[in-house]
Amino acid sequence: TAWGRLERNDPSRPPTKRIDIGLRGCSINYKGFPYPVYRINGSLSVTDSEIVLNNLQGYNDSGFISCQGVWKSGPSGGSSLKLHFSCADVPLEDELRYALQPSVQKMWASLRPRGTIDRLEIDVDYTEATGLSVGVMAQKRRREQNVAGRSITIKPDWFAYQLDDLVGTVYFKDGIVQLRNLHATHGVTEVRLAGRVSTDRGHWRVNLENVHVNRLHITHELVTALPPALGHALTKLNLTGPISMSGLIELEGNRESSAPQRAGWNLEFDVEDGNLDCGLQLEHLRGGLTLLGNYTDGMVTSSGQLNIDSLIFKGVQLSRIHGPLSLDSNRVVFGELAVVPSDTPPRRVYADVFDGKLAVNAQIWYAENGRFKLDLKLQDANLATISKEATESRLDISGKAFADLYLHGNGNGIHSLGGHGTVDLRDADIYDFPILIDMLAFLSLKRPDGVAFSSSKMEFDVEADRINFTRIDFAGDAISLYGEGEITHITTERRLNLVFDTSVGRDNKQILSWLVRPLLKEAGKRILRVYAGGVLDKPEIRRQPFPELNDTLQQVFPGQPLARGIGVSRLPRSAGVRQPSSPRR
Repeated sequence: TAWGRLERNDPSRPPTKRIDIGLRGCSINYKGFPYPVYRINGSLSVTDSEIVLNNLQGYNDSGFISCQGVWKSGPSGGSSLKLHFSCADVPLEDELRYALQPSVQKMWASLRPRGTIDRLEIDVDYTEATGLSVGVMAQKRRREQNVAGRSITIKPDWFAYQLDDLVGTVYFKDGIVQLRNLHATHGVTEVRLAGRVSTDRGHWRVNLENVHVNRLHITHELVTALPPALGHALTKLNLTGPISMSGLIELEGNRESSAPQRAGWNLEFDVEDGNLDCGLQLEHLRGGLTLLGNYTDGMVTSSGQLNIDSLIFKGVQLSRIHGPLSLDSNRVVFGELAVVPSDTPPRRVYADVFDGKLAVNAQIWYAENGRFKLDLKLQDANLATISKEATESRLDISGKAFADLYLHGNGNGIHSLGGHGTVDLRDADIYDFPILIDMLAFLSLKRPDGVAFSSSKMEFDVEADRINFTRIDFAGDAISLYGEGEITHITTERRLNLVFDTSVGRDNKQILSWLVRPLLKEAGKRILRVYAGGVLDKPEIRRQPFPELNDTLQQVFPGQPLARGIGVSRLPRSAGVRQPSSPRR
């Protein structure tokens, strides 16, 4: 329907006009925005200088659309258009996608959205001077405020990790997208974020701020969604368990490829009862870490700080673990070799263990089956706590332990293990140890009123499941032992092949130890030698008086059997006992 009026009150001026048009059941498919709208009702008012749209309402599929606006004519360059669309229940279908501008279509394609928008507000502004400007606000309400089956799902090309039940608000204006209070799920994983997406001269950039992820699991889908180098790193770390993550992520790329060419992050992670198997098996991880890094041209560099409350390694609990780490496309580094800011001095990773301190340097490579290097320093550990937490025997021992250990190997098994180390026991009472009890009993020595041995020094090499001791010294007031040998099958039987020489007393003040100790040791070799075989928990001991005399008789009467000494059994003859070496520097 239409109604019009033409007036001319002044013969010297042109007439004025007003036309009101009523619309019922109309349709439109505008060439500049080819999104058809049907069943349009409303009215238009046309005057000499403007056209006003009054409460136009229409439908496209399930979507409801209303529009109001005005077009004003003016002098050259002065015409303008303002339109406001309010839409509800708009399906995210190709029909809407193809109606958008090419740049918006590209962005749509990169997000791959599916579902229905609950509320859509569009503002169109046009002047001949400034051109066209379009502002869009899209909102999706939470499931409990919505109709079942109308959720939104996205799976971005630049992060192919499907997010379901997407809710929140998105603003778009002049090529810039603002993301506000977005919330989505992936299985049990929850994601909350805000951010900004922009395009400029063929490049796109995504800034995700206030990212919060709960109950994240390292799955194949997540790994393949990440930049290849970073995904490969996560795969080799083999981290399992629920993870929380928060922080900032930036992604950049170009229109020729939806995959990011550059990325940056500043993230905090928190793990609750997780496990890490990267050549070293760390269990029941509780705590967090921070990571600041970037990805450029296929290469990953990242550095951060550990802040782990506790973890279990080989049945031993470590707590309050803190220190630097870094990772790149090839390896993870902990401690002094980690890449840290220039104003930060290098330092080890520290942990509390056995009532003492453990200082760690470590490197773990993703390739070569998880090749690793460890440099461990144990300080001021409590022997009683070690016995309680790390052994099954629960020995009655006390004192302090200090150790240095250097290990290398890979994830193929213990046969790849190698290294060396030292152990120092100080202010100790280490009588209650099976091999020492048996040796002292075998030597017909009773435990003195004080302690049997109050200090010890050991030096050793590690080869697969074998520990070769080049020095084992036990120092006590009544007797001291100086030994060497090996323990084999260290993960199962722990078989012994050790030999000790004896000496009486010690130099407490160690003033003349450099002179007296060698003499006492040589005297012990001439008087009595003790052999230890069997297994560590049940050693077999035998002694050999005057060992040098035995050697002399063997040379005089070759091939004749000699006295084997007193003992529970004879040890198999090894390839020869190594001579004591000087301490490793």
